[in-house]
Amino acid sequence: MALTGDVLVPLLRAFSPGLVLISAGYDAHADDPLADCQVTETGFAAMAGLVRDAAREEAAPVGAVLEGGYAPAALGSIPGDGHSGMDWTFYVPKVRNYIVFYGEVYADDDFIAWQKPAKNPYRPGIYLTRFPGISKLDFHMEAVSTESPDVGPSQANGHLNYWNSLYRDGYTNDGNLIGNTVGREGRAIQLWSSYWISPRDTVKFVYKHSSVSPDFIPGGGEWQDYGIRSEIGLKSGFYAKAQVQYEHISHFPILFKGVQRNFTTVLELGFYPGETR
Repeated sequence: MALTGDVLVPLLRAFSPGLVLISAGYDAHADDPLADCQVTETGFAAMAGLVRDAAREEAAPVGAVLEGGYAPAALGSIPGDGHSGMDWTFYVPKVRNYIVFYGEVYADDDFIAWQKPAKNPYRPGIYLTRFPGISKLDFHMEAVSTESPDVGPSQANGHLNYWNSLYRDGYTNDGNLIGNTVGREGRAIQLWSSYWISPRDTVKFVYKHSSVSPDFIPGGGEWQDYGIRSEIGLKSGFYAKAQVQYEHISHFPILFKGVQRNFTTVLELGFYPGETR
């Protein structure tokens, strides 16, 4: 309360903002099992009132975003979790759209997704739409991490991203998991390049390296995937799809005693009725 009245409000008046946004989280509640604060419902209301009154003095509108907390019995109908995310796409200028940077970031219990990058999952990527001199060849590279090195003991070992200690079904939809394909406390980097024989006929080369932290899975894990995929279609509507994949599991002691290798081939033949090319 003193921090809000003696520090935050004077700073607000000195800055004279045109808009005030409140990230209304309730982790500081006295009954919250993860925090060590003693704020009551009356205290939250008083702090919000101080900010509201100061914003009125500056003729600034107020917006509030409801976040979470971990004391549902004390908070009544207030949701127990808050999330945010953002994505971006940037076309590098003056190179005729050859190079595109893109990505996304997700945050648990943060109003702005990128305010604590060390603890939030991210997925940046680069896309080369074509190579000079080889106009039909493109290239993608993406990396993703859901590891959270910058968290406290209660949120370590996979107990932050895509996890909630009280709302266990919060990351499911009709029984299906919601989250990142690398799971919790994981990393992956993927490269793939496609050669476009035609707008639909392609040959694609794929490489992916994945890992999971030993803080989450005992002993951790690490594996690599290599693949070639192709799709060819005929004017008659017949098509063929082929895939060859090699998987090398270099380290996953909870599942295997040593190195594992898998080799898979897929061939699909089909016909698109009524389609001619």
